[in-house]
Amino acid sequence: MSSCLTKLPAFSGLFPPQITYKRLSGSELEILSDLIEFDGEIEKLVSQLKLPLGFFRIKSVSDSVFYFIKVLPKQSVDHLIFSNELAHYLYAKGLECNLMCSGYPVIKNQYCISKYPFLNGRYNNGTPEDANSLGLSIGHMHLALSEYPNHKEIKRNKDKRFNCFRKLLNAVLSHRKVIPWLSNDQLELLSKYIGLLDKLEDNCQVIHGDLNFGNIIYVDNRQNPLILDYENTYYSYLPPLFDLAMLTERFFVVSKDDEISYNLASEFFKSYWSICKKKLPVHKDLSLKEAMQASSIRSLLVLIEKENSGNYVPISEVKKFFLLLKQAEERSNLLTELDLLYRK
Repeated sequence: MSSCLTKLPAFSGLFPPQITYKRLSGSELEILSDLIEFDGEIEKLVSQLKLPLGFFRIKSVSDSVFYFIKVLPKQSVDHLIFSNELAHYLYAKGLECNLMCSGYPVIKNQYCISKYPFLNGRYNNGTPEDANSLGLSIGHMHLALSEYPNHKEIKRNKDKRFNCFRKLLNAVLSHRKVIPWLSNDQLELLSKYIGLLDKLEDNCQVIHGDLNFGNIIYVDNRQNPLILDYENTYYSYLPPLFDLAMLTERFFVVSKDDEISYNLASEFFKSYWSICKKKLPVHKDLSLKEAMQASSIRSLLVLIEKENSGNYVPISEVKKFFLLLKQAEERSNLLTELDLLYRK
């Protein structure tokens, strides 16, 4: 498996737009015709991915069923296979998962195509009810992943990756490697926070590793949200607090109103610990704020790794993670209160 995550973010910024599909033009359909077999309607999920890359909804005329298709670079195939194998494990443990259709993924030309049953749903609405049900889903997922049988392999992957991060950053800081979009001030920030990676060595287990806003979907007629895209789990032998911090940052702290942020986080942690209390440890030596900052540092190091490998890096992604580092400092008082919710 390749050393770096191979796909660009599907959406720019912190939030994807609400789930929206658009019909394709004749010329766009022609671009896809060599990659995707379809006998009915096909629409593209609105995202920043450029054709033929993207996510598609297909209605088959032959069986009147909707399917969800991903078209990604062929380097994504190993990550998709791993993600699907992990989803099968979680499904066997009683969690709801959207499993890949039989016979997929397939490689065509330079692209990897995967196919899933289509799920009609929405993203988080920022309500206490959504926060509560989210806590239940994450709690069940963390408990199941704490028993994942191949955890030693995930730990080896994470250790190797973090060692590569440190070596690469040292080379950048000593000017042996040049990353053109990094300013001196940004290099100083990376140097300041890189030590947080060392605080991610205790109370570790397999976790999701990428609980951003677009990876949680509230499916029609299902009580709790569905967690998607386990590709990043391949490298994520980390404290569960790492997942909780990223989720808190993306779902709750984004509100400018501290009271709203606190109330949503309170609902989330209440339901999360109703599942996990006395079953998963509370991290004593890592704060919620530090875990958030460590998440941003890891993401920035992934972008540096991509740049160093000659891959395209959207500057909007670089700005986003430095902004999140700054936000953690600016909302420090709120994060202290949310950290107490985590430790109740």
